[in-house]
Amino acid sequence: MGFFQALIPVNMTALRIVRGSRILRVFKSLHEIAELLSILYKSFAQFSYVIALTVLMLFVYALLGMTLFGEIISGNDGGIH
Repeated sequence: MGFFQALIPVNMTALRIVRGSRILRVFKSLHEIAELLSILYKSFAQFSYVIALTVLMLFVYALLGMTLFGEIISGNDGGIH
């Protein structure tokens, strides 16, 4: 008999059952993770639209910048003249 069992009498079978119930928590968390991945997969199409719109806006601002400031000539030292 071990030291702790001598201090506190514990039914080891009951402890094993409690430890085995941890598996149920793992299965529950796997279901939640699967649901989260499913939601992320479904929202990927909308996310790609946001990325496409952002790229389009950057392209428009780049064209606007080239139109407004494209004729400025820079010197050899990198300064604007």
